[in-house]
This record gives sequence, structure tokens and C-alpha cells, in this order.
Amino acid sequence: MADDALGRALQLYRRTATSRSALLLIGVNVIPLVGVYFFGWSLITILVLYWLENGIVGFWNLPKILLAQGSARTGRVAVATFFLVHYGMFWLGHGLFVFLLPSFVGGDDARFLPGCGDPDPFGNLQGCTGPFGALDWSSIAIAGIALFISHGVSFLFNYIGRAEYLTANPNAQMFSVYGRVVVLHLTIIFGAFVVATLGAPIGALLILVVLKTAFDLGLHLRERHAADRRVPADTTFGQVVRGS
Repeated sequence: MADDALGRALQLYRRTATSRSALLLIGVNVIPLVGVYFFGWSLITILVLYWLENGIVGFWNLPKILLAQGSARTGRVAVATFFLVHYGMFWLGHGLFVFLLPSFVGGDDARFLPGCGDPDPFGNLQGCTGPFGALDWSSIAIAGIALFISHGVSFLFNYIGRAEYLTANPNAQMFSVYGRVVVLHLTIIFGAFVVATLGAPIGALLILVVLKTAFDLGLHLRERHAADRRVPADTTFGQVVRGS
């Protein structure tokens, strides 16, 4: 009796998990919208925040690889170690590109912009921001914490709570994040070029954030549907516990 009740509760939880996680993702993506519209977040602040999010995605993918129970030719620790090195280098290279992007667009050297002053304590040249604006590290830190929690909640309630780890293959799990990151990276970078060319008006910044959110949501739902195919929604409580 208790097992049946737990099974029904689990099935209800799993059927509604996709909608809950999608709402959470949208809620977190609203943060940059609020930042741009109400607090004047700059283009470079948005780009650095999205770069940081890619690092957070990679961070949470490590325990996913280590917990994956699906068959794999190589050990989970070896796969996780390779991913840590390879994705880490990719992420650092992406970050370098983001921080150098302002100097690529238009070929302007910030040091020679009108009104350029001395660096602030963070090394930013005052009055030398151009269309990319100035970095707001405090906003990035606050939003970064929210993103870290959001992806952590998704890990706990989807990957663990929906028993996705039982059928996840370590190798496939390792490569799963690259598609998302590459698509979002290209979208954001292309959008950044367009926004910077327009002089970074608030409307263009908002469109960039909405576009990123739409892509993010679409990729998230595709991942959830793929997981549903691996672990059917009518899986019973006992089956999840036994991994059968």
C-alpha cells in the first residue's frame, strides 16, 4: 500500500517536473532582463554573466558523469577527468574571447577613447567603456549565485529526483553540455556584435537576453524530453530504487 502511494507520488512528481524546471529556468533568465531594464546592466556585464553560467553548467555536469549508471567503455572517473580538462580549456578560451571582444568590435582601443581615465580597483579603465559598457562585478556575483543554485536545483530534482542518472551514459553525458554551450555561445556572440554595432541601446540588449532565454528553454526542454524517453513517466517507485 505504502509502496503504491509512493509510486503514484513519484509518477505525479515526474510528470510535472519538466514544467517546474522550465519555470525555474525562465525565472532565473529574467534576472538579466531586470538588470538591463531597471539597473542599466551593460553589454559586457551580460556577456561575462553568460560566460560564468557556462562554467556553472560544466561544474554540475561533473557529478552527473560520476553518477551516470549507463554502460560505458571507459570508467566514469576517467570520463569526468577528461571532461574537466577539456571543457575547462574550452571555457577559459571562451572567457578570453569575451573579455577581448570589446577591442575586436570596431578595432577601438579603449585607452584612446575620449574621457579615458585611470583604472579602477578592478582594472577597468574609467570612461573607456565604449558600447560594451563597464563591468558590474557585484551584479555578476549576485546573478552568478542565483544561476549556480538554479542549476543545482535542476541537478537534484531532475537528474536525481527523476532518476535520470540510472540510464545516463557517462560518455553521452559528458558531450551533452557541448551542444548547449556552443549554440548559446554563437547566439550570444553574434548578438553582441549586432548590439555593439547599434551602440548597445537598451532595446537591443533586451532582445539579446530574450533570444538567449528562448534558446536556453528550447535546449532544456529537448534534454528533458530525451530523459523522459530513457526513463518512462510511469516508472514505479520500486523500479527507480532498483534501477530496473
